[in-house]
Amino acid sequence: MEDLASVVFIDPKRVGHGQKRVDRRRRIVEVDRAAEILARIDDYYADQHEEGDGVVSQLVRQLSDPRPVDRSVIDQLPSYRRLRRRWSDWGAVTEMLGAVGARMVSP
Repeated sequence: MEDLASVVFIDPKRVGHGQKRVDRRRRIVEVDRAAEILARIDDYYADQHEEGDGVVSQLVRQLSDPRPVDRSVIDQLPSYRRLRRRWSDWGAVTEMLGAVGARMVSP
């Protein structure tokens, strides 16, 4: 799978208008690519569900409303070694997850 974590969240104070457009387009492309890949997850798990909801419906629900079992990890994100800075912000994480989930249901 491609590096979906390379999405750029823009700090408007640090980049020019041209860079904002490039970063926004890049983010859209990567959200689209993640949604495209994850939308096919039912194909991978086809042998595990027969008539009921597939895995993708549960995945979309969880991407839209992520709830870690251990919520203390959210506060610990900034201390994770080698974690890209943008992912140490839970708001940025939930924004990306929500965008991917929304894109999965509205291609």
